Amino acid sequence: MFINRTICFQGIGIALLVSQALIGIYSIVGVSWMFIYFRDSFITKQDSYQWAEPYDPYRDGKENVMVS
Repeated sequence: MFINRTICFQGIGIALLVSQALIGIYSIVGVSWMFIYFRDSFITKQDSYQWAEPYDPYRDGKENVMVS
């Protein structure tokens, strides 16, 4: 009677490990961005916030013009 139950739930342990690994990878991305913004929030008087400055590495000084 007990053996039938163990055979039925044989893959539950592996499924739980895989699901927890995927959930952990998914949630660590948001947590790492929170730590980055928390670190960057400590500025001095002469500095400015890093996300307040424009970031244009892919623009060659040209304005984005829509071509029609």
